[in-house]
Amino acid sequence: MAGASETAMASSASSRTFPLKTADFCAQVDGVDTHFAVTIYSNSVLALITQTGTLGSIAEAQWDGPLPGGAPLRADSAVDADRPLGGCFSVRTLLGASDDALLHVCAQQVASHGIRRGGLHDRRFIVCLGLAKQRRSDAAHLRALLDRAFESSIWG
Repeated sequence: MAGASETAMASSASSRTFPLKTADFCAQVDGVDTHFAVTIYSNSVLALITQTGTLGSIAEAQWDGPLPGGAPLRADSAVDADRPLGGCFSVRTLLGASDDALLHVCAQQVASHGIRRGGLHDRRFIVCLGLAKQRRSDAAHLRALLDRAFESSIWG
Protein backbone atom coordinates (compact mmCIF):
# COMPACT_ATOMS: atom_id res chain seq x y z
CA MET A 1 0.00 0.00 0.00
CA ALA A 2 1.69 3.18 -1.18
CA GLY A 3 2.19 5.89 1.41
CA ALA A 4 1.23 3.67 4.32
CA SER A 5 3.22 3.72 7.51
CA GLU A 6 2.26 1.29 10.21
CA THR A 7 3.96 1.23 13.58
CA ALA A 8 3.69 -0.52 16.88
CA MET A 9 4.02 1.83 19.82
CA ALA A 10 5.95 0.52 22.80
CA SER A 11 6.24 1.75 26.35
CA SER A 12 9.05 1.30 28.84
CA ALA A 13 6.47 0.48 31.51
CA SER A 14 5.91 -3.21 32.01
CA SER A 15 2.21 -3.70 31.45
CA ARG A 16 0.17 -6.30 29.62
CA THR A 17 -1.57 -3.56 27.65
CA PHE A 18 1.61 -2.50 25.85
CA PRO A 19 2.67 -2.35 23.16
CA LEU A 20 -0.44 -0.84 21.67
CA LYS A 21 -1.11 -2.05 18.16
CA THR A 22 -1.45 1.07 15.99
CA ALA A 23 -1.67 1.74 12.27
CA ASP A 24 -2.22 4.95 10.37
CA PHE A 25 -2.03 5.93 6.73
CA CYS A 26 -3.33 8.44 4.22
CA ALA A 27 -4.92 7.56 0.91
CA GLN A 28 -7.02 9.06 -1.86
CA VAL A 29 -10.57 7.70 -1.82
CA ASP A 30 -12.65 8.81 -4.79
CA GLY A 31 -10.27 11.76 -5.23
CA VAL A 32 -10.54 12.92 -1.60
CA ASP A 33 -7.52 12.88 0.76
CA THR A 34 -8.44 10.60 3.64
CA HIS A 35 -6.58 9.80 6.86
CA PHE A 36 -7.07 6.42 8.55
CA ALA A 37 -5.89 5.49 12.05
CA VAL A 38 -6.63 2.43 14.16
CA THR A 39 -5.40 1.69 17.69
CA ILE A 40 -6.19 -1.59 19.43
CA TYR A 41 -6.35 -1.38 23.23
CA SER A 42 -6.87 -4.26 25.67
CA ASN A 43 -10.60 -3.52 26.00
CA SER A 44 -11.46 -1.39 22.95
CA VAL A 45 -10.56 -0.40 19.42
CA LEU A 46 -10.37 3.22 18.24
CA ALA A 47 -10.84 3.72 14.49
CA LEU A 48 -10.59 7.13 12.83
CA ILE A 49 -11.56 7.86 9.23
CA THR A 50 -11.37 11.54 8.38
CA GLN A 51 -11.41 13.72 5.29
CA THR A 52 -11.78 16.92 7.29
CA GLY A 53 -8.88 16.68 9.72
CA THR A 54 -11.34 16.41 12.62
CA LEU A 55 -12.79 13.52 14.60
CA GLY A 56 -16.24 14.22 13.16
CA SER A 57 -19.09 12.19 14.62
CA ILE A 58 -18.24 9.44 17.10
CA ALA A 59 -20.08 6.16 17.63
CA GLU A 60 -19.57 3.10 19.78
CA ALA A 61 -20.33 -0.41 18.51
CA GLN A 62 -20.21 -3.67 20.40
CA TRP A 63 -21.08 -7.20 19.35
CA ASP A 64 -23.77 -8.56 21.66
CA GLY A 65 -23.21 -12.13 20.52
CA PRO A 66 -24.87 -14.60 18.21
CA LEU A 67 -28.60 -14.72 17.62
CA PRO A 68 -30.51 -17.23 19.77
CA GLY A 69 -29.57 -20.73 18.67
CA GLY A 70 -26.26 -19.57 17.17
CA ALA A 71 -22.91 -20.89 18.32
CA PRO A 72 -21.09 -18.57 20.75
CA LEU A 73 -17.57 -17.40 19.95
CA ARG A 74 -14.83 -18.42 22.33
CA ALA A 75 -11.58 -16.51 22.73
CA ASP A 76 -9.75 -19.32 20.92
CA SER A 77 -12.33 -19.87 18.18
CA ALA A 78 -11.74 -18.86 14.59
CA VAL A 79 -14.31 -16.88 12.63
CA ASP A 80 -14.54 -17.41 8.88
CA ALA A 81 -13.36 -14.00 7.68
CA ASP A 82 -15.22 -14.29 4.38
CA ARG A 83 -18.67 -14.96 5.87
CA PRO A 84 -20.94 -12.34 7.40
CA LEU A 85 -20.83 -12.24 11.18
CA GLY A 86 -24.21 -13.25 12.54
CA GLY A 87 -25.66 -11.84 15.69
CA CYS A 88 -26.57 -8.48 17.09
CA PHE A 89 -24.63 -5.27 17.47
CA SER A 90 -25.34 -2.41 19.83
CA VAL A 91 -24.46 0.91 18.21
CA ARG A 92 -24.88 4.29 19.83
CA THR A 93 -23.79 7.80 18.97
CA LEU A 94 -21.40 9.33 21.49
CA LEU A 95 -20.94 12.70 19.75
CA GLY A 96 -22.74 14.06 16.71
CA ALA A 97 -26.21 13.65 15.25
CA SER A 98 -27.93 10.71 16.93
CA ASP A 99 -29.90 9.91 13.76
CA ASP A 100 -26.79 9.54 11.56
CA ALA A 101 -27.49 6.17 9.91
CA LEU A 102 -24.23 6.35 7.92
CA LEU A 103 -22.21 6.60 11.14
CA HIS A 104 -24.06 3.62 12.63
CA VAL A 105 -23.52 1.50 9.51
CA CYS A 106 -19.83 2.44 9.47
CA ALA A 107 -19.38 1.60 13.17
CA GLN A 108 -21.13 -1.76 12.77
CA GLN A 109 -19.03 -2.61 9.70
CA VAL A 110 -15.76 -1.71 11.47
CA ALA A 111 -16.76 -3.83 14.49
CA SER A 112 -17.81 -6.75 12.30
CA HIS A 113 -14.54 -6.60 10.36
CA GLY A 114 -12.46 -6.35 13.54
CA ILE A 115 -14.17 -9.42 14.95
CA ARG A 116 -13.92 -11.49 11.75
CA ARG A 117 -10.34 -10.57 10.82
CA GLY A 118 -8.75 -9.64 14.12
CA GLY A 119 -10.53 -11.84 16.65
CA LEU A 120 -11.58 -8.74 18.60
CA HIS A 121 -15.04 -9.95 19.66
CA ASP A 122 -14.44 -9.05 23.31
CA ARG A 123 -13.82 -5.35 22.63
CA ARG A 124 -15.98 -2.30 22.04
CA PHE A 125 -15.27 -0.24 18.93
CA ILE A 126 -15.13 3.56 18.97
CA VAL A 127 -15.43 4.89 15.42
CA CYS A 128 -14.75 8.52 14.49
CA LEU A 129 -16.04 9.51 11.06
CA GLY A 130 -15.26 12.93 9.58
CA LEU A 131 -16.43 12.98 5.97
CA ALA A 132 -16.29 15.79 3.44
CA LYS A 133 -19.77 17.38 3.24
CA GLN A 134 -20.33 16.49 -0.41
CA ARG A 135 -19.79 12.78 0.43
CA ARG A 136 -21.89 12.47 3.59
CA SER A 137 -24.79 10.58 2.00
CA ASP A 138 -22.90 8.60 -0.66
CA ALA A 139 -23.17 4.87 0.17
CA ALA A 140 -20.68 3.90 -2.57
CA HIS A 141 -18.16 6.33 -1.10
CA LEU A 142 -18.65 4.81 2.37
CA ARG A 143 -18.04 1.33 0.91
CA ALA A 144 -14.81 2.59 -0.73
CA LEU A 145 -13.69 4.14 2.59
CA LEU A 146 -14.32 0.94 4.51
CA ASP A 147 -12.61 -1.23 1.88
CA ARG A 148 -9.54 1.00 2.08
CA ALA A 149 -9.57 0.98 5.90
CA PHE A 150 -9.79 -2.82 5.95
CA GLU A 151 -6.66 -3.15 3.79
CA SER A 152 -4.51 -2.27 6.81
CA SER A 153 -2.45 -5.14 8.21
CA ILE A 154 -3.58 -4.23 11.75
CA TRP A 155 -6.68 -6.38 11.31
CA GLY A 156 -4.60 -9.57 11.15
